Amino acid sequence: MGWKKIKEAHDQGIEIGNHTHSHAYFLNQPETKRYQVFEAEVKQTQKLIKDNIGQAPETFAYPYGELDPKMKAIIESIGFKAAAAQNSGVIYNGTDLMQCPRFPMSESYAALDQFSMKAETKALRLNTTIPESFILTEGESTPGLELNFALEGLRIEQLQCFIQGSACTINQVLKEDGTATLTLRSKSSIAKRRRTLHTVTVPDDEGRWHWFSHLWINPDAD
Repeated sequence: MGWKKIKEAHDQGIEIGNHTHSHAYFLNQPETKRYQVFEAEVKQTQKLIKDNIGQAPETFAYPYGELDPKMKAIIESIGFKAAAAQNSGVIYNGTDLMQCPRFPMSESYAALDQFSMKAETKALRLNTTIPESFILTEGESTPGLELNFALEGLRIEQLQCFIQGSACTINQVLKEDGTATLTLRSKSSIAKRRRTLHTVTVPDDEGRWHWFSHLWINPDAD
C-alpha cells in the first residue's frame, strides 16, 4: 500500500500501528547498538506515519514477536498505549500492555470454528511466571518454565501442555494456599529453533478454556 491508500484506510477508521522501519531481527544485533537502532527506527516510523496520515500510532507490534526487556522499556518510554508480541493468549486486566498476547487468525488459523473457540477463551491468570523474559539462555536446550496460578474453578486434572515440535513434561505441585505451581519442560531440544511456543490450556467448571503461552526465542538460531 502507498501512503494514499494507508490514509484512506485511516480515515475510514482503520487503526494504523508501528512495526519499525526495516522489520529487522533486532535481537541478532549486538547490544552495543541494538537499542539505539531499535529506538531510532521506531521514532522514524512514528514521524513518517504522522507526516503522511496526520496521526502518530498509539500501538506497536514487535517484528516477529521478538523482544527483550529493554526493547519493551523503550516502547513504553516512547509513549505507546500497547504493544503486541506473538505468543497466543487472551488480554485481561492483568496483562502487561507492553507485551500483549494475540491469537493468529490467518491462513491455516482462519477457520470460523477456530475464531469462535478463541473468542470464548479466557486468560489463565498467573500469579508468577519464571522466567518472564522470552530469551533462551545461552547453552539451554530444554528450558524450564514455572507458572503459579489459583486453582479455584479450574479442572486441573484436564490441564494440557503443547510445545511446538516436541512433547511436554509437567511437574505439578498443588499447594495448601489453593494455588498450583507447574514446571513445564520440552522432552527434546528446542535449541535449533528460532522461536518455540509453550502453551498451557485448562478448562473451568463451566467448560470454558483458560489459555497461556510463552514464546522462547533463540537469537542464535536461523
